[in-house]
Amino acid sequence: MHGALGKDVAAARFIGTLAPARGDSLVVQIGPGDSVVVLPLSAIGRLETSVGVRSHPWRGLFRGAVIGGGAGALLGLMMPPAEGGFIVFNRTEQALMLGTLLGTLGGGVGLAVGAIRKSEDWREVPQPARVRIAVSPARSGMAVFGQVTF
Repeated sequence: MHGALGKDVAAARFIGTLAPARGDSLVVQIGPGDSVVVLPLSAIGRLETSVGVRSHPWRGLFRGAVIGGGAGALLGLMMPPAEGGFIVFNRTEQALMLGTLLGTLGGGVGLAVGAIRKSEDWREVPQPARVRIAVSPARSGMAVFGQVTF
Protein backbone atom coordinates (compact mmCIF):
# COMPACT_ATOMS: atom_id res chain seq x y z
CA MET A 1 0.00 0.00 0.00
CA HIS A 2 1.10 3.50 -0.80
CA GLY A 3 -0.47 6.24 1.32
CA ALA A 4 -0.78 9.97 1.43
CA LEU A 5 -1.97 11.70 4.58
CA GLY A 6 -4.61 14.40 4.59
CA LYS A 7 -4.16 18.00 5.72
CA ASP A 8 -4.96 17.21 9.38
CA VAL A 9 -1.74 15.22 9.80
CA ALA A 10 1.76 16.23 8.68
CA ALA A 11 1.90 15.56 4.95
CA ALA A 12 3.86 12.40 4.29
CA ARG A 13 4.06 9.59 1.76
CA PHE A 14 5.13 6.13 2.73
CA ILE A 15 4.93 2.53 1.58
CA GLY A 16 3.90 -0.25 3.93
CA THR A 17 1.75 -3.31 4.50
CA LEU A 18 -1.73 -3.07 5.97
CA ALA A 19 -2.18 -4.71 9.34
CA PRO A 20 -5.57 -5.44 10.95
CA ALA A 21 -7.54 -2.23 11.52
CA ARG A 22 -8.22 -0.91 15.02
CA GLY A 23 -11.68 0.62 15.18
CA ASP A 24 -11.64 3.84 13.17
CA SER A 25 -7.89 3.67 12.48
CA LEU A 26 -5.75 2.07 9.83
CA VAL A 27 -2.58 0.27 10.93
CA VAL A 28 0.33 0.21 8.49
CA GLN A 29 3.49 -1.85 9.05
CA ILE A 30 6.50 -0.05 7.61
CA GLY A 31 9.48 -2.23 6.73
CA PRO A 32 10.27 -5.73 7.91
CA GLY A 33 10.50 -4.85 11.61
CA ASP A 34 7.84 -4.06 14.19
CA SER A 35 7.57 -0.42 13.10
CA VAL A 36 3.89 0.46 12.68
CA VAL A 37 1.96 3.66 12.06
CA VAL A 38 -1.60 4.05 13.31
CA LEU A 39 -3.62 6.50 11.22
CA PRO A 40 -7.14 7.73 11.88
CA LEU A 41 -9.32 7.06 8.82
CA SER A 42 -10.28 10.75 8.75
CA ALA A 43 -6.61 11.70 8.16
CA ILE A 44 -6.14 9.56 5.07
CA GLY A 45 -6.32 11.65 1.91
CA ARG A 46 -5.55 8.94 -0.66
CA LEU A 47 -4.78 5.24 -0.55
CA GLU A 48 -3.18 3.27 -3.38
CA THR A 49 -2.36 -0.39 -3.86
CA SER A 50 0.37 -1.95 -5.97
CA VAL A 51 -0.80 -3.96 -8.98
CA GLY A 52 2.66 -5.29 -9.78
CA VAL A 53 5.99 -4.49 -11.36
CA ARG A 54 6.21 -4.43 -15.13
CA SER A 55 8.14 -3.02 -18.06
CA HIS A 56 6.83 -0.53 -20.63
CA PRO A 57 8.47 -1.33 -23.99
CA TRP A 58 5.74 0.20 -26.17
CA ARG A 59 5.70 3.42 -24.18
CA GLY A 60 9.50 3.58 -24.56
CA LEU A 61 9.23 2.94 -28.31
CA PHE A 62 6.71 5.75 -28.73
CA ARG A 63 8.64 8.26 -26.62
CA GLY A 64 11.96 7.43 -28.29
CA ALA A 65 10.47 7.69 -31.79
CA VAL A 66 8.80 11.03 -31.03
CA ILE A 67 11.91 12.53 -29.43
CA GLY A 68 14.28 11.16 -32.09
CA GLY A 69 11.98 12.10 -34.97
CA GLY A 70 11.47 15.61 -33.64
CA ALA A 71 15.18 16.14 -33.06
CA GLY A 72 16.00 14.81 -36.54
CA ALA A 73 13.41 17.00 -38.22
CA LEU A 74 14.64 20.07 -36.36
CA LEU A 75 18.24 19.27 -37.25
CA GLY A 76 17.31 18.79 -40.91
CA LEU A 77 15.55 22.15 -41.00
CA MET A 78 18.51 23.93 -39.40
CA MET A 79 21.18 22.45 -41.69
CA PRO A 80 21.97 24.36 -44.87
CA PRO A 81 21.17 22.39 -48.03
CA ALA A 82 24.14 20.61 -49.60
CA GLU A 83 25.15 22.06 -52.95
CA GLY A 84 27.09 20.73 -55.91
CA GLY A 85 26.52 17.02 -55.29
CA PHE A 86 24.93 14.36 -57.43
CA ILE A 87 21.74 14.47 -55.36
CA VAL A 88 20.65 17.77 -53.84
CA PHE A 89 18.12 17.89 -50.99
CA ASN A 90 16.23 20.95 -49.80
CA ARG A 91 15.62 21.62 -46.10
CA THR A 92 12.24 19.89 -46.04
CA GLU A 93 13.69 16.71 -47.56
CA GLN A 94 16.61 16.81 -45.12
CA ALA A 95 14.16 17.20 -42.23
CA LEU A 96 12.11 14.25 -43.46
CA MET A 97 15.15 12.00 -43.91
CA LEU A 98 16.86 12.90 -40.63
CA GLY A 99 13.54 12.75 -38.75
CA THR A 100 12.89 9.26 -40.11
CA LEU A 101 16.42 8.08 -39.39
CA LEU A 102 16.66 9.47 -35.85
CA GLY A 103 13.03 8.55 -35.13
CA THR A 104 13.75 4.92 -36.02
CA LEU A 105 16.94 4.94 -33.99
CA GLY A 106 15.24 6.63 -31.03
CA GLY A 107 12.34 4.19 -31.19
CA GLY A 108 14.74 1.24 -31.05
CA VAL A 109 16.61 2.68 -28.09
CA GLY A 110 13.31 3.52 -26.37
CA LEU A 111 11.99 0.01 -26.95
CA ALA A 112 15.12 -1.50 -25.37
CA VAL A 113 15.12 0.87 -22.40
CA GLY A 114 11.38 0.40 -21.85
CA ALA A 115 11.78 -3.39 -21.91
CA ILE A 116 14.70 -3.40 -19.46
CA ARG A 117 13.51 -0.75 -17.02
CA LYS A 118 10.80 -1.91 -14.64
CA SER A 119 8.41 0.25 -12.63
CA GLU A 120 5.73 -0.45 -10.06
CA ASP A 121 2.17 0.38 -11.07
CA TRP A 122 -0.23 1.81 -8.48
CA ARG A 123 -4.03 2.07 -8.52
CA GLU A 124 -6.10 4.24 -6.19
CA VAL A 125 -8.28 2.41 -3.67
CA PRO A 126 -11.77 3.96 -3.59
CA GLN A 127 -12.74 5.22 -0.17
CA PRO A 128 -16.34 5.31 0.95
CA ALA A 129 -17.85 8.71 1.62
CA ARG A 130 -17.80 9.60 5.30
CA VAL A 131 -21.11 10.83 6.67
CA ARG A 132 -21.46 12.47 10.08
CA ILE A 133 -24.70 13.56 11.64
CA ALA A 134 -24.95 15.49 14.90
CA VAL A 135 -28.04 16.40 16.88
CA SER A 136 -27.97 19.23 19.42
CA PRO A 137 -30.54 21.25 21.34
CA ALA A 138 -31.70 24.53 19.80
CA ARG A 139 -34.08 27.32 20.89
CA SER A 140 -37.05 25.87 19.07
CA GLY A 141 -36.30 22.18 19.71
CA MET A 142 -33.53 20.10 18.20
CA ALA A 143 -31.02 20.98 15.46
CA VAL A 144 -29.57 18.40 13.09
CA PHE A 145 -26.20 19.00 11.46
CA GLY A 146 -24.75 16.89 8.68
CA GLN A 147 -21.37 16.59 7.05
CA VAL A 148 -20.34 14.51 4.05
CA THR A 149 -16.65 14.06 3.26
CA PHE A 150 -15.55 12.46 0.03
